[in-house]
Amino acid sequence: MIRHRTTPRRDASRARVATGTAFAYFLVALLPGTMLHAATASVEGNVLQVLATGDGRFGGCMAALDVAISDAGLDCSGNWVTFSCIGDHAEKEDAARVFESLRTAVVAGKSVEMRVTDERKHGNYCHASRIKIQDEPHADEDSDADGVLDLEDDVPLDASETVDTDDDGVGDNADADDDNDGVEDDADAFPLDPNESVDTDGDGIGDNADSDDDNDGILDADDPCPLDPNDNCVRPDMAVESPSASRNAVREGESFTFFATVRNQGASRSDATTLRYYRSTDATISRSDTSVGTDAVPELAASETSDESIDLAAPQSPRTYYYGACVDSVSGEADTSNNCSAGVKVVVSPAPEIPVPAHPRTSGRFSPPNFFIGQSVDLILSWNRISGAADYKVYINNAVPITYIRRGNVCSVRSSHHSSTTTSTSYTYTFKAAPINHYFYFVQACNSSGQCSCP
Repeated sequence: MIRHRTTPRRDASRARVATGTAFAYFLVALLPGTMLHAATASVEGNVLQVLATGDGRFGGCMAALDVAISDAGLDCSGNWVTFSCIGDHAEKEDAARVFESLRTAVVAGKSVEMRVTDERKHGNYCHASRIKIQDEPHADEDSDADGVLDLEDDVPLDASETVDTDDDGVGDNADADDDNDGVEDDADAFPLDPNESVDTDGDGIGDNADSDDDNDGILDADDPCPLDPNDNCVRPDMAVESPSASRNAVREGESFTFFATVRNQGASRSDATTLRYYRSTDATISRSDTSVGTDAVPELAASETSDESIDLAAPQSPRTYYYGACVDSVSGEADTSNNCSAGVKVVVSPAPEIPVPAHPRTSGRFSPPNFFIGQSVDLILSWNRISGAADYKVYINNAVPITYIRRGNVCSVRSSHHSSTTTSTSYTYTFKAAPINHYFYFVQACNSSGQCSCP
């Protein structure tokens, strides 16, 4: 006799069956003489033989019944079932208890009722997980006293569990992945369905079975972005990547280069746009930071990049700065929240103190040496080259001596009729001779910070 409680087989191939096909499938299942195929069934019969395989084949232990297991709607061969005494489909201890019960049934001549599944096999023989000896005088039909009969209880020896959806030996209360689909229950939209784990649009139909996953009215087969109702996957999306600086530690006024890559990470071509460079006092770059320059960015195809750079001078205020860039949004852009790069740290330290150069020794002469009023005359000055001088400042006065202010070893000229800067060690001043008896000149050597020498 075969009495079976069927659990419909889950078939991933039917995850996306059209309505008409589904109707035909269930119609066939209800035709007279047609049995619904089951993954598990309760099978009742007499035990003809029990067998322990010493080499571990067929799960290590088996039993033959006087009925064909396939008559229960299971995809099983013959009348043999296995019990996983090697511990691959069930705990060894549980399998051993079932096997010993079968030995008892053979000796007592009792029929048995067992739960069999074709989702776990050894060879082509199906696996039996529980057994009840019929008409046993002291049989306890609810071993763990949880109110569920053993044959209906997936975990008959644990009062805290009654259901084991994936039949892995761990009850659903303790199992982190009830349907054994590789997605833990906390992250699984369908924790009891091994064929589904995601429901993008939250309509209660898993994405595998849902013909419109994002519920935007466009069937997935025709939707370029089946998981995005806004179709962002076919729009441009600008981002600034790989920011870097040629030097991350500089002194005041020193130069360095900032680099960045603009990428169109969207799925369609972007318009030409502008990349804006910024200096910030924190690591977050935004458009409210200090602007330090711009670059033009050409049109970019999907996934195309444009490498950009700018030469910068460190500020005169020593501290830690962050440099970055933001690309202006383009028409139809999918996401404008990612248009700015991360900040790149650049530490600016004080410039080293530069020594004030020595004062040059200067001589001057007129050419021609004798001249008359109104004649063009050259005042030719020359001096010795001074070590450490970046340039020289030349001052000339007529009639009035040149005066200066001294601060330590640095001097600043108050005023003059003529002044000039040169890197040479000579200078020629041309003038029209006037009725003046004296011309005064003054030459200073200056360092790169603009500090000039004193006599």
